[in-house]
Order: sequence, then structure tokens, then C-alpha cells
Amino acid sequence: MRNHDTTFFMIRKFTFICLFLSFLNAEAQTLDLYRQSNVSGVYAVGFNPAMMADSRLGTMFSLGAFHTNLSKEAVWNPFVPSSKIDLKLKGENWKTSDIVLQGPSFMKQLPKNNVFALSTHYRSLQTSSGEFPKFFSSDPNFGINSDFQGNYYSVGLKEIAFSYAHPLAFKNHFLKLGTTIKLASLYHQYELASTDFNVKNNTINGAITGLLSTNSTHFNWLDMLKSKGMGTGLDLGLVYEYRPKYQDYEYNMDGKKQYDPTVNKYLARFAFSLTDLGSVNFDAYNQVSINNGAALDQNKLNSGVPNALASLNFSGENLVTQKYMLPARINLLAEVRLGKKGWHLGSVYRSATKRTAVGFNQQSILALYPRKEVKDFEFSVPVILNKTTKKTGVGFHLKIGSLFFGTESLNNLFSKNAPNPSVYAGFNFTGFAKKIKDKDNDAVSDKKDKCADIPGLWTFMGCPDTDLDGIQDSEDKCPEHAGPKETQGCPDADGDGIFDNQDACPNVKGLARFNGCPDTDGDGIPDSEDDCPQKAGEEEFGGCPDSDGDGLIDSEDDCPEIAGPKLFKGCPDTDGDGIPDKDDKCIDQKGTLENGGCPDTDEDGVIDKLDGCPNEKGTLNGCPDSDGDGIKDSEDTCPQQKGLKENNGCPDTDADGIVDYLDKCPAIAGNSLWSGCPLSINFKPLEIVDSASNDLLKGLLIAVSHKELGNSYLEEIKNATSMLSSPIKLIVKGKMGSEVRMAYGLALKNAGI
Repeated sequence: MRNHDTTFFMIRKFTFICLFLSFLNAEAQTLDLYRQSNVSGVYAVGFNPAMMADSRLGTMFSLGAFHTNLSKEAVWNPFVPSSKIDLKLKGENWKTSDIVLQGPSFMKQLPKNNVFALSTHYRSLQTSSGEFPKFFSSDPNFGINSDFQGNYYSVGLKEIAFSYAHPLAFKNHFLKLGTTIKLASLYHQYELASTDFNVKNNTINGAITGLLSTNSTHFNWLDMLKSKGMGTGLDLGLVYEYRPKYQDYEYNMDGKKQYDPTVNKYLARFAFSLTDLGSVNFDAYNQVSINNGAALDQNKLNSGVPNALASLNFSGENLVTQKYMLPARINLLAEVRLGKKGWHLGSVYRSATKRTAVGFNQQSILALYPRKEVKDFEFSVPVILNKTTKKTGVGFHLKIGSLFFGTESLNNLFSKNAPNPSVYAGFNFTGFAKKIKDKDNDAVSDKKDKCADIPGLWTFMGCPDTDLDGIQDSEDKCPEHAGPKETQGCPDADGDGIFDNQDACPNVKGLARFNGCPDTDGDGIPDSEDDCPQKAGEEEFGGCPDSDGDGLIDSEDDCPEIAGPKLFKGCPDTDGDGIPDKDDKCIDQKGTLENGGCPDTDEDGVIDKLDGCPNEKGTLNGCPDSDGDGIKDSEDTCPQQKGLKENNGCPDTDADGIVDYLDKCPAIAGNSLWSGCPLSINFKPLEIVDSASNDLLKGLLIAVSHKELGNSYLEEIKNATSMLSSPIKLIVKGKMGSEVRMAYGLALKNAGI
């Protein structure tokens, strides 16, 4: 919605400019409507050189064009082409008062829609006041008795112009700049004034003052480069175009943005130019004619102004250098496009010349026009205001193909209150602008496209880079697959130095001998054919290893490090008992499967290496234990009787620490010193004199029980008993009493016991 509002605002704005210009004070004279269209080409030079840029024309060669205005007061002047012709309209004679000729001219639109043009021009003007111009008439009645007071001026200006225009794009705002440099010369000039000049009875009297400058007797295109005085002129132009849909006309070519020159892209445009800035230096003669009594030569009057002047006797020649100021002016144009069918509404303003007293463009001009423009056809009916004459002209403009013509006062044929007649026409050969040729549509122009028949890239001047790897196909060994420059455009995804298109394994580093496929274990067999790619092996085993060389690959060999028969999956059977070593607990001795490959010589269920008595059947770690007391017979002192381990397998019935076979009293616990028999030893109660004696007697009991009664001890007892009031009796009861009596009886007796 916002874009629509902006577009509507721009249309209103430019329409307002068109209408505003139409109300300016103006004095219309020359419009040259054919210079304002989008196909004006080289003709635009005279109005605004910037209009040539980005025009619809690619080339133009103009054979010539003219624009002439007629006046009843004009006379025949050979320097004003076509002024000899009398045009009769409504019973009156009209001659050319001023004319603009554009000679052979050429325009060429260059890349980027900029334009170069070379053109030639001739502008001629005659103007007068009073009766003096009638002197140049061939009417014989003028010679009877006539006064010729007044002035007569004529000017001829020739130019060779070099023009250049360039567009500048700023998105929807488009700017075009142009300039023209002119080499100009004043080809002809007459400035004549008379105050007392008359003819009586075909006799010339009085004086005429004049400023004369000319190179010949009439205008000739071939004399364009001949001149006594030269100068330079400058035109500057600017065109602004509002293009809300500029993106519809953009395209890229040769790496740069271009705009389609075949269509009008603006919605509205405004043009401004300054033309004819400069001056021309020329040499002229100040002369005075005093022809009192000279006869009037009617034949010279019939030959035009120069010959008529030749009949006068000019004297007092004085060569002077003059400067002719070019007729500078301001030109404005505002135009809006109405729809998509070629209709435009515009307004043109051209200011009057203020820099020269005698010359061109002495009046301002304003026109409002509707215009229809399509290829090879243009039509317009401008309304032109002339403030000086207070008259309004209705013009007519038509262009068909290479021919155009028109008039600015079509209403002169129907109304006496119309401007003086005018007419213009021209013929040219044109070539319409075209988008830059690109037959393969790759955004590279055919002129620069080194591969014009194949779509490509601007980077490679139109040659293709199919895989977009930055290497053009002609230098790319793998044009269908992207790759780096180092590999000449061929991809090597795995970096193994073998191009992907030749690499059977493009995503894994490999060896050239295997077409880029890897041999991870280095066994000479590529991984794709290697059943064991991570372990080096033999080809006969599909690349798998047989570490022990037993004919079985390691993955199928239960004992890969030790050679063995296939029967046992590669494991050995060292003792040949039919049980592989890995399952054989006795690999060096033949055994049975139920015994884990170990032998059981005595067949007692305990394998030999665990059998304490491998050659005897037994129940205790393979050894016999006849009495079942948990002590094998070979270590059992009493193998037929259950006993304790601490008694070496013998019984100790009375648990006195003496085995039965050594215990003389096996059923009664006794003293081991007395063969296992018990002793009852005490003293017959006696009066104990002191505690020391009492302790001594207690020690005696212990000594007797343990057979530790020595002589020194007996001596102490003897001394002790001597102190007692009565003898001591030792009472020993038991099976071993007799043995005690036999051993210690005499010694105790001697000690007093």
C-alpha cells in the first residue's frame, strides 16, 4: 500500500510541475517537439544532451533535419536557406525568417546505456524594422519614389558538436547527465541601419551604415569548416526519472548491472539544461555607403541581399574584432507517463536569450502537450503560447519510421489570429536499442564471451564451470565434479592423491595400486576384499591372519598363538589324550575326559596330581585311612584305631595326654611322668611350725609328682624336718606307688620323711 501511495504522489507532483510551467509568462517561438521524445536520439542535442542516455535508440544516422519559421517581412537572403521561396497562404507571400538546419549527424549508444554523438548545425536568422528591407525587393515600383528608413539584421551560426551522456542509477531514482562541446563560428552577419536612404526616379540617394562579416555569397555545407572566427560553446543537461518498478528492468551483464534500453522505464521525468554557453570571436568591417546619384540596378535586387548590397558604394572600411555571444537559454521539461500504452503528458519551457542584442531565441516559449509514443510511431498535438503576439498556436507532430514532420501553428490555416506559419521535418536511419547480445543467456555479452554457445560465468569470460569449483571446464580435468586447483579441478574427498572419479573408495584414503581403496593392515589386500581389514593376513585366508600357522585363521582358531589341529579348532593336545590343552588340566599326562584330562592311577577318583597316594586307593586325598580318623595310614601311628591328630592318630581314652598304647592306666587319667597312671600324694597332718616349712613341703609334693627331686632339695627338706616336733609321713596311693617308693623311698627316708 505504501508503494502505491508513493507512486500516486509522484504522479501528482509531476503533473503539477507540467501545469505550473504552463502558466509561466512566455513568448513562444520555436518548440522543436521532436527533440523531447525518447526516440529523439541525436536531435536531443539541441535541447538537452542528457536525454540521449538510456534512450530507445541504439544508433542513429541523421541525413538532415530543418525547422523554419516564416514571415511576411522576410526577404531573400542566400545565407538564410529557403528564403528565396515564396509561400502563398491566404493571398499573402511568406518567406523564411529563421531556420535551424541539422546536417549529417551520428549517435551511438554505448555499453551501460551511455551515449556518444557527433552532429553538425547551422542556424540562420533575418529580422528587420521600418521600410529599409523593401530595398531588397524586386518590385520595380520601389524605385520610383521611395524612402527606405529602418534596420536589417541577418546572422548565420555554424557548429560542429561533440556530445556525451551517461546514466546514473539510484534504485527507483534515475539520473542522466549530459554535455555538448561545440566548435562554433559566425558564418555570416549583416547589421545595416538607414536614416535618410531613398530612391527617386531609380536614383539612389542617402547613406547606409553597416557591419559586414561573411565568408562567401551564400551558405554552403561544404564551407562549414571555413571561418574567419571561431569560438566554443557548452551545453549542460540533467534528466531525473522516477522509476518505482526499476527492478523489472534490471539485468546483469559482464559482471555489472544494466538496464533494459528497449522500454521506457520512468513513471515521471524532469529535465533541466543550459545551452549555448559561450561566445564566438569574429572580424567585421564597419562601412558607410553614400550613393548619391547612383542608378538603381533592379537585377541585383533580384539576386538577394548580398547582391543588392553590392550595388551600393560602400566606403570607409574599418576592420574590427567583435564577440558574438551565443544565445544561452534555460530549458525545462516535465512529463508523466499515462498508463502502459505509450501516452504521455508533458510541458516544455525555453527561456528567452538575454546575452545578445541581435540573435536567436529572443522570446520565451512554453508548451503543454499530450504525446503518443510507440516503436516507429509518435504523435502529438502541442498547445504553444506566444506572449509577444498574444497568440496561441496549436501544433502537430508526427513520426512514422525514420521520417518526422510537424508544425507549431497548424491553426494558421484556419485563423488569422494564429502565429506565423512554421514547419519542421527530418529523415534518419535508426537502429533501436537492444539489450546486450547474449545468445547463451549466461550474463556475459557475446562480444566478451569466449564460449558464446555454452552458458558460463563472467569470471571465466562466459566459459562454463559446471561443477562451480572455480576452475573453468576447459582447464578442469573433472568438469562434472568440484575439486581444488591443486588437483586440476578433480575432487579428492579423502585426500589420498587419487581423483574421486578414479577412486574406487572416494571417501576413504587409499593406495593407487588399489584404485584409491585402503589396505588398513598393510597385508597387500584392499579392505574391500579383506575379510580381516584390521589385521594383516594371507591372501589364501582372505586377508585374515593365521598367527600359529596351523591352517586356521585366528578368528576361527581357539588357540591363535599355538598351533593345533583343526579337530580341536587349532588348539594343541600335547599328551595326546584326545583332550585339547585348553581344556586339559594335565597337558603333559594322558588322562580322561571326566578327570579334565588328568590321570587317576589308583582309580580312587582323585587325580594323580591331587592324590597324596597316587598308587593306592584312598579316601583321604587319595590316601588310605583305615580307621577313618582323618589321618592317612602312612602318618597314623595307630592306623587301625581312631585317634587324634595331635596323638598321631592314636587313641587317649582317659584324655590325659598319653596315648592308650603307652598309658599303663588307659582308662584313668594320670600323670605322663608316671606312664599315665594317677598318684595321690599328701602328708599326714602334722603340726607345721612355720610357713616356710609349709611351703617347703608343698614343693616336695610337686617335685615327687614330676620326678624332679634332687639331692640339694632333699638336703633342704632334711634341714626343715629337723625343726619339726614330729616326723613327716608321705602317703602315696595308686598303681605307681611302688615305683615312687623304689625311686625316692630311701632318699626321703634319709631326709626324715
